Amino acid sequence: MKLEELRLQLAETISGTPFEGKTYFTGGCVRDYLLSLSDAVSKERQYVEQSTQDVDIAVEFPDGGVLLSHFLHQRLGTSHPTVYNTFGTASTILRGLRLELVMTRKESYRARNRKPSVLAGDLLDDAKRRDFTVNAIYINISDGALFDPTQRGFEDLKNGVIRSVRDPGGVFEEDPLRLLRAIRFAVQLDFSIDEETLAAICASHASIKDISEERIAEEFCKIISLPDIEAAISGIELMRETGILTQILPELQALVGLAQNHFHHLDAYYHTLEVLRKTGNIPNLRLAALLHDVGKAQTLTLSDKGNIHFYYHHSVGAHLAREILKRFHIRKADAVNIAFAIEKHMVFKQGGEKGEKLKDSTLRRYMEHGDDKLELLLGLIHADNLSHHPDHCLPDQIPALRRRIGLLKEVMQRFILTGRDLMEEFAISEGSIIGEMLKIAKERWFENPEWGKQELLDMLRREFFPGVEG
Repeated sequence: MKLEELRLQLAETISGTPFEGKTYFTGGCVRDYLLSLSDAVSKERQYVEQSTQDVDIAVEFPDGGVLLSHFLHQRLGTSHPTVYNTFGTASTILRGLRLELVMTRKESYRARNRKPSVLAGDLLDDAKRRDFTVNAIYINISDGALFDPTQRGFEDLKNGVIRSVRDPGGVFEEDPLRLLRAIRFAVQLDFSIDEETLAAICASHASIKDISEERIAEEFCKIISLPDIEAAISGIELMRETGILTQILPELQALVGLAQNHFHHLDAYYHTLEVLRKTGNIPNLRLAALLHDVGKAQTLTLSDKGNIHFYYHHSVGAHLAREILKRFHIRKADAVNIAFAIEKHMVFKQGGEKGEKLKDSTLRRYMEHGDDKLELLLGLIHADNLSHHPDHCLPDQIPALRRRIGLLKEVMQRFILTGRDLMEEFAISEGSIIGEMLKIAKERWFENPEWGKQELLDMLRREFFPGVEG
């Protein structure tokens, strides 16, 4: 639903009620609506922003947000409101769109307490308790009139500037998550950060640790998942430049300036960003790329001749990645796949320019891990290959292997031998020998995929029960 379409519907609904003339759109929905009327952002970014944006509505009288939520539930059949009486806010859903309703208010914070005390206030009070000027513009729902209480919002929106609504030190002290939000808005909208605001981010960067892991993870993942990969990379760079990366992802910060061997032309950090640049818009692949070399800082060794090595960095990196992904509250199934890709991202390095040195049986073994893991692994290896020194990159390796895998899938039979088959054939009971036999059978099957159940049973009889007739 377009914002103007929603405004007209709500204006008609509140006409003749106490809400008329006192109800405003504000926050990100107003910012993006105004940007959509200009050429300030690309169509792609407008679409993403508008398709994921909740709509903030402020009502300029005490308990206005809660009262309006109940009114809209009765008049428009919105979902039953979720009310937060402590803050005078409510949430309801209209035709799939989440409406966040508040009273215009002023806030005060106690030291290191992220939950403010709130009192009813006017539009200026409400604007001052927000984060940035471009998020503190209001549209009167009744007549569409625009209000800019900070008197900087329109100018900053026009000039592409992220600026705190007041003293930036105080803004970030109240809620340090705003440190990351400033970075996200800047890179997402292709805006710059005001000098005073940027200086305050650098000075306050350590306070991000006062925020819960869940909130940090949500904001960080929004940055890394931006459709424009260059915007995501710029976000990471801004985190590094301001000191925030040291606080929330020290494992990546440790790669800054870490020299590599002759297979690379970039340090470990900028190599990582280059690998990230080569990924598509696939969240799990981006996370795998971002973390694929985090084990290098712990595994750096120098040979007697001064050569650089990172022995087992893939295994150490996979272990670190599991901890990071848990810290970032990544879904367990996704974390398993990402860690698998990191653990195995070196497996084809010696496989030849087109993978010609790799046996079909090797590919079959990796196909057995399932399409999700295999696709993530291939995507990571390809991005990594493309990011090595030009003399050592393998641009054709993974495309060639993908073609081979496709052909193998067409003819590959399913491994059909089961533990029950073994117990019946050899008159044995359950136990460790069943697992050992199945493991050997599968290994032989990778080498001889044309073998059916009988051939596999015959092979096991020869290996485990020599001299015994079938």
